[in-house]
Amino acid sequence: MSISAYANTSSGSLAVNDDAYMIQEFGDYLVMAVADGSTSSRGMINTGGIAVTLCRDFFQRLIRENTSLETIRQSADSLFYMLSRAYLAVNGIDERYQQVNSSLAVLIISKITMQGYVMNIGSTEIQMIRNGQFRRLTQMHTEAFEMLSGGSITQEEMYSHPKRAVLTSALGVFDEIEYDIQPVQLFKDDVVFLSSDGLFRVTTPAGVVGNLIELSSQGKNLQECVDGVLEKANGYQPGDNLTLAVLNIVEDNGAREAVSERNYQNKTSQASYKNSHSNLNGRYTQQFERENHSYNRNAVFEKSPQNHQPKTYDPFERFKRR
Repeated sequence: MSISAYANTSSGSLAVNDDAYMIQEFGDYLVMAVADGSTSSRGMINTGGIAVTLCRDFFQRLIRENTSLETIRQSADSLFYMLSRAYLAVNGIDERYQQVNSSLAVLIISKITMQGYVMNIGSTEIQMIRNGQFRRLTQMHTEAFEMLSGGSITQEEMYSHPKRAVLTSALGVFDEIEYDIQPVQLFKDDVVFLSSDGLFRVTTPAGVVGNLIELSSQGKNLQECVDGVLEKANGYQPGDNLTLAVLNIVEDNGAREAVSERNYQNKTSQASYKNSHSNLNGRYTQQFERENHSYNRNAVFEKSPQNHQPKTYDPFERFKRR
């Protein structure tokens, strides 16, 4: 198995960058995260950095040699409970911190089976491109996304809608939160990207992929492609922080066969993990361009699966008097 992964962030011409990201291996798992923090100023905390730092600490303690995906799934409540409590504690410092909050997107994937989970809260996004088609892997928690889910606006309209940044759930501010967790199986040539919402002030997911393909066709590696997308987005003065993390499955060690045989046992990893030093997979790029030579941006979007059910809980439940 071979994976290429890279992430970067930009202040987007703002004085403060509240976004943060992580790409890190924990045993047989790879974890990627993008946090979109808000409402800080110079001299204050990095509001997205809180989520990423605590997320890293959580998985470092959770994942051991034989940790299963089921254990990780069952631990998601604890992760988001802990994150929510941390941000609510920050909100209580004084009036400067009352509105501090963050969105968070997380991908955790087994380097053996290519199985894992995606988790999201707030306005961050996780998208997958397979065989030239987009698929949003998790729900978002914004008023515009609720309108999209209800059928009153289209995908394209959501990205320019005035309520696209109005949160319905996030870390901090909200006493009760919703987060979305979904299983994912990745295969060779799949591309997954996690992003903060600032990027989509000036483009769409189709625009991001189009730029990645254009830069890759010029012989640039993944790091140069991601940095090029952020540089181009900055040129349009987005007025928000920008963060993009991209994962490309270059080889999957026969994951399709493993799935068909239901052979999901963890084994000692023989994987090679490449952090940003290879091109986007050439065959994938050629396939995308062949199937979508003059694609319609609306056409390549797929609606979110109707069976997505966000997880809901009260972060104060454990402290209520009985």
